[in-house]
Amino acid sequence: MSFSETVLTKIGNLSPAVVDATLRRLAENENIYRYLNVITQKKLSSINELNRVLVVSDTNIGDAVVIQSIIRVLKHYFPDCAVDYIYQLKAQPLIFNNPYINNDLPIFVDTNFTSTRNKASIESLLAEIDYDLIINLYPFFSSGALNYAKCPILVPFKLVADIIINTKDSPIQTPHVLFQLHNYITDLIHLLPYQLKPRDNTFPFECNKIYFSKTVFSNTNKLLKRLNIQSDAKIIFLNPDTSSQYTLIPLEFQVELIKNLLWLDRHDFILLGPGYTFQGIEHTLYNQIPVKLDNTKIIIIPDNISIDTYTGIIDRSDLFISGDTAQMHIAAAYKVCTDSKISFRNKTAMISLFGATNSKIYGYDSFSKVHLTSSQDAPSKVFEGMPDCKNLTCVHKTHKNCAEVRCFEGIKVKDIIEFIMDQID
Repeated sequence: MSFSETVLTKIGNLSPAVVDATLRRLAENENIYRYLNVITQKKLSSINELNRVLVVSDTNIGDAVVIQSIIRVLKHYFPDCAVDYIYQLKAQPLIFNNPYINNDLPIFVDTNFTSTRNKASIESLLAEIDYDLIINLYPFFSSGALNYAKCPILVPFKLVADIIINTKDSPIQTPHVLFQLHNYITDLIHLLPYQLKPRDNTFPFECNKIYFSKTVFSNTNKLLKRLNIQSDAKIIFLNPDTSSQYTLIPLEFQVELIKNLLWLDRHDFILLGPGYTFQGIEHTLYNQIPVKLDNTKIIIIPDNISIDTYTGIIDRSDLFISGDTAQMHIAAAYKVCTDSKISFRNKTAMISLFGATNSKIYGYDSFSKVHLTSSQDAPSKVFEGMPDCKNLTCVHKTHKNCAEVRCFEGIKVKDIIEFIMDQID
């Protein structure tokens, strides 16, 4: 972990109000903001041509899904420019069908960007390919792993500033990372040297899309058949897992939620996704549900299914419930089949429960002006914990070290059930 990460995290734990106010003042300082633009423009001014661009994702699956959305924007402005994408290997089934990516590079095998293996893979790539520009979207970049490149490297300080500015109570626009990524790339286009600027300099924000082969449909149908789930069944899919204890919906809360969903008796099945970070969590939940509540409606999804089949199950579900994690972004994205006329349903309603992370930055809510709505033809809703210790550094949850996890304080099961009764068919 870099020095800056360590300092910010420690200050955030000790004095959340101070760190929030300080980060917002820095982000809103006009001189600093102007300086970030000047630095970016200076780097871009050294580019003579734009034939090949490298986009570097953060190292998580969810980040890979979200960040790949900017490649479509780049290709809109520069259709003849090759765009390569470095991202997490585990996300490959969600990324490699993206028709806008020229060189699919799932070379992150560790979650730490600057690990020896990750650095070696990057250095090997940069020794083989010359890029005109590298857009590095790992926010806490703390190493010279990209210094082998002979081109400008952009680090997203301005993107982070724009997100922080818009997390205030009355934002100018949504701080959601998808929307701000689109703006960030559009701003870069306008800062390019005159001779490189495209004729068409407008591209409206569009929903995030992920692309799949038709095999997803057959694999999904096989799994549903094996689980004895009928094609017309009404399904709630609960993902009990997240990547951090600070985004994990508390176990007792999940048990209470499942009980209430069974009492509600409006769906044929409740599917429990497998635990990957918190292994076995789905079985722990299942074993705490009383038999009298007809727990035969609860079906545990096998933990060995591929991530694209997992996506197919989400698309088949009527309601998806999750904490802030990769599966939430997968559920929210519009699914496209690239090699068949078969279409995904794209009608999955979503409920996301937020703990440490800021729902305005990552969440999807059809009923809020400050959130982004999901790309599904169905409602999306955020429920967010708001303990008094919550602050902007909680976004960087990997390195939090809280004596007590209070992240979900304020969220009530009854509010979620009332929302389902009022808004979900």
